[in-house]
Amino acid sequence: MDKRFFLFLALAAAVLLITPRLFPPTRTPPSGTSRGDTTASHRAVDTARGRAAAAPSVSAPAATSAATAAPQAVAATLDTAQAQAGPGDTIAVRTKRVVYRFSTVGAALTGSELLDYKALSKGDGPVQLARPGSRLVGYQLLVGGRDTVRLDRMPFTVDSSALARTGGAGSLTFRTSAAGSTVAITYTFSPDSYLVHVRGSVQGGTAQNRRLLITLPNGLHSEEADTVDDQRHFAYVVKPVRDDARSISFTKLEPEKAATQAGPLEWVASKSKYFVLALFADTTVAPFSDATMWLRPDSASKVARTADAVVGQPVGANGTFAFDLYTGPQEWRRLLALGHGFQNVNPYGGFFRAIVQPFATIVMRVLLWMHDHLRINYGWVLIIFGVAVRLILWPLN
Repeated sequence: MDKRFFLFLALAAAVLLITPRLFPPTRTPPSGTSRGDTTASHRAVDTARGRAAAAPSVSAPAATSAATAAPQAVAATLDTAQAQAGPGDTIAVRTKRVVYRFSTVGAALTGSELLDYKALSKGDGPVQLARPGSRLVGYQLLVGGRDTVRLDRMPFTVDSSALARTGGAGSLTFRTSAAGSTVAITYTFSPDSYLVHVRGSVQGGTAQNRRLLITLPNGLHSEEADTVDDQRHFAYVVKPVRDDARSISFTKLEPEKAATQAGPLEWVASKSKYFVLALFADTTVAPFSDATMWLRPDSASKVARTADAVVGQPVGANGTFAFDLYTGPQEWRRLLALGHGFQNVNPYGGFFRAIVQPFATIVMRVLLWMHDHLRINYGWVLIIFGVAVRLILWPLN
């Protein structure tokens, strides 16, 4: 072997041992204070409206976004994803890792604050997934295949009696009456997880051919130092039940032409570079029937920033629907533990995916093993891995 190669190994080893001693890593404890909570007015929950005294605090009315028009191809079957809504109370639910915010208008998820991750963009505090004035998840109800019931504009009452006083465990239930039906949506939280179980029912009214329309965010809030690079990774990802995950970048969408992925779908996600919001169908109830995505007209540029997506789920004969909601980081092990092939939320490999993806999984496991056992940062893990690959392949040179 070349002497320069051995010199490189010696210098790399010296830097690897000396650098951590000269520049020890510092750990910043996650912020436990919400930026939105410092100025919001809090008041006790009104038990006359069905809320218990142990309910989370209620803040100022949530901001809403202006209405946008859906493409003509889908305008007959669905309405806009980010609809104009009246003022409503904001219900905050805090768990160990996330502060969730819900609006009493539409029972919509309007915010998800990740307490373990600090924003790198201008400002301070934990990462916020929701863009200002936008919803993360909203609902509409399609009845008879043509009539849209705008749940996202209707006031809901909220019952927090099943919510724990601390830790965020338990559930929160929203109810309203619409088109002769009683609609209930229940969010169930886990103290140490980014996953929320969503269960609902539609009782009364027309029971034939009902479909829940779930609106995804028009893009996640970028909290990275390089926001342009983060926006280049904006995409929707769909996972058919019998096929691999498929990513649809915002830059690939067209303003006047909706992109529709037919079902059955196992999960649908909206992602940035490092964070993701995903809906997992409860296949014991019903998989998602389809997903429709389109670009907003004012976002047609080299870096598309704003798009819309609507996911359909049939309402069962007994009037029930169910899915799971994930709002969190793209940590490979965490995504793997969720199942459903969700660790492939960033599909790559193109036509060679069947070969590349398993190999990439092996490499990922090796890198994580090195990081855990050598107790060094990922930069040095990649350097050592590169040197090891070079040594293994040396006989082939």
